Amino acid sequence: MKKFRIDRLTLLWIAFIIYVKGSLIIHLFLAIALHELGHFLACIFTRVKIKSMYFSLFGARMELVGHISYLKELIIATCGPLFGIIGFLIAYLFASKSTDVMTFAILSLCLSIFNLFPLNSLDGGRITKCILCSIFPLHISEVVMQ
Repeated sequence: MKKFRIDRLTLLWIAFIIYVKGSLIIHLFLAIALHELGHFLACIFTRVKIKSMYFSLFGARMELVGHISYLKELIIATCGPLFGIIGFLIAYLFASKSTDVMTFAILSLCLSIFNLFPLNSLDGGRITKCILCSIFPLHISEVVMQ
């Protein structure tokens, strides 16, 4: 991986949130980081090279090197929400009465569910496209995805 960037505004926002003890935003950032960790580890597992990673206030994005198979794309797209759901389960089991841990657990689950919507810019859209392209020709899959 050649580049890892965090938007300057995001860094200032994180510093401000830590200063005012805004735990909700910190938990959301941790949930997003866990989600992206799932994608990152899936890239390592499938031996797909990452060109760059970018974090901002509106989420995170990874740019991959070259063209990858539908199977590898499916694995990488699925691992983000999967890590979020696993994070939810682990946090929920160990939360007991900690509201901070429950906040993280719920945000992680919500982020994972949201990302599974079959929209082109989300993981669910990538998953749907990979499944459709493995069954139908590309032009039919693209029509269905619109």
